[in-house]
Amino acid sequence: MVEQVFVWEQETTNSGGRRERLRLGFGDHPDIPTPDENSIDGDDRVVNHAVSFRGAAKVRIVFDELLLGNSLEEIECADETYSRIPEGTDPDDIARCAGADLSRCEAVCIGPSGPIGIKDANGDGAVDPQKGLRMIDYGDGELAASVVCDGQRMPLVQDPMGEAGNTRRSFYNPSGNQLIPTDSDIEGLGPAIVLFPSLGLLSGASCTVTFRPEVVDKDGNHVCAPPGGDVRRDCPGDADTSAIQFQVEPFAISSSVPVAGGTVPPGTGTDQTIRIDFVTDVDPDTLGGVSLSTGGTDVPIEVVPSTQGVGIAITVPGGYAPDSEYTVTIDTTVTDLLGGGAADPLTLTFTTSGGAPPPAADAGPADAGTADAA
Repeated sequence: MVEQVFVWEQETTNSGGRRERLRLGFGDHPDIPTPDENSIDGDDRVVNHAVSFRGAAKVRIVFDELLLGNSLEEIECADETYSRIPEGTDPDDIARCAGADLSRCEAVCIGPSGPIGIKDANGDGAVDPQKGLRMIDYGDGELAASVVCDGQRMPLVQDPMGEAGNTRRSFYNPSGNQLIPTDSDIEGLGPAIVLFPSLGLLSGASCTVTFRPEVVDKDGNHVCAPPGGDVRRDCPGDADTSAIQFQVEPFAISSSVPVAGGTVPPGTGTDQTIRIDFVTDVDPDTLGGVSLSTGGTDVPIEVVPSTQGVGIAITVPGGYAPDSEYTVTIDTTVTDLLGGGAADPLTLTFTTSGGAPPPAADAGPADAGTADAA
């Protein structure tokens, strides 16, 4: 049974700052404090909106007992291919497939011409740490466990070292228990499967977690989710995880320059730049839905994604007119990398100050008044 599902959430503190915390998307735990005196985002036990941004999105699924790891992960071979691990394989079997002598290797990493051997760079006869195992891809990027948001399966990081050397990788963590105080180490709760969405989570969506039918415990039972994560209650059905439901933050503006409602110099004749960041990565192919207007008239602009991917830079050729109100409109056709957009257009409005003041009159020498008086 699934006892808890933790997801990252950005919350606002009473001081007005932002912080990311692992929060419950499903289930409960007696050591999770409630309420948090430093939080203004509601019940500290339950996630309000999971982080959508791919750099922070994470799902930790905690179980009440061990799963058979053979259906979850595969082992890296000496030629950098991967091999499934047959059920019943023990550490001694794997050790016989390490090193130079492969005469007794029969368990894993067997090629058409015979044993290949596991990748054992440190020569200890065991799987290399960090990069020795990876989650099994059952086809089309589907791993043993999936995060499904509004019916769409989220792409997950499978490579043990993550994308482009990133250490964010999906993995099975068979250790851990329910006795660790969560205010100090939620990561210690287990056994667990940890999933990292490679493109983040679909903004504004409702998500659940599903499992391949091959994923079972030692008795052959499929994974299911009891109501509220209470393992004393029966699951709705065999392999039914529909009780798991959590929400993802909506597509929204997180910050901007100029700020909403702010005032900026007109800068007439000089190109100006508006910078807008979103809560998640924006799809660069949808930026045609960004526009700027003043007095009901569209203003020519050039829009490009920022280097961080979560924002855009809007160039206004020639700058702004003085004493004017400008509105940036982000149409609903502008989306995140998974197609999630705002329910209604997003807007950012700011004003420009008056034109440059006339130069001050020349008052003459500083002592002119004294000389005249004399």
